[in-house]
Amino acid sequence: MIRLFHVSDDFKIAEFEPREVRKDVWGDLEPAVWSVDNYKLQNYLLPRDCPRVCWTVNAELNDVDKALMDEHHNPKTIIFVERSYEEEVRNVQLMIYEFEPEAFYLIDESAGYYISHRIEKPISARIVNDVVAELEFMHTKLVFVDNLREFAEQSVKRTFTYSNIRMGFLK
Repeated sequence: MIRLFHVSDDFKIAEFEPREVRKDVWGDLEPAVWSVDNYKLQNYLLPRDCPRVCWTVNAELNDVDKALMDEHHNPKTIIFVERSYEEEVRNVQLMIYEFEPEAFYLIDESAGYYISHRIEKPISARIVNDVVAELEFMHTKLVFVDNLREFAEQSVKRTFTYSNIRMGFLK
């Protein structure tokens, strides 16, 4: 069963109104409320503008990528974050809002994005005070690296399902 979430550093959102979308990315898409599915939620449990590279296990992993997962004790996802963001990641508090999925539709499968074009009220919300612990609970390995761009460039050469997020914010 699909569950849909919105992660925010704003703890007081009573309802989500559709917002204009980036025309250079989404074209003429009408204003939307954005959510992410439970399969990709871990990729968004970081400060909003924190660049990250996410590699998730899938059925097509080659032996090299399987060995990498073994080295990290077999998480479902490895998220690489540039070391310059480590303090921010360790100190951030986030709110996870959950939505009823009825009015949402899938717009980007690899990212797990679903959108709705109407006002949405969360059915629940919970605070995450320790992102690192939450990611561990979700079987996600968080790795701080010196050069995130290297991992982003490797993504297309690997057999993981990958997502390179907010790379324009690299320091």
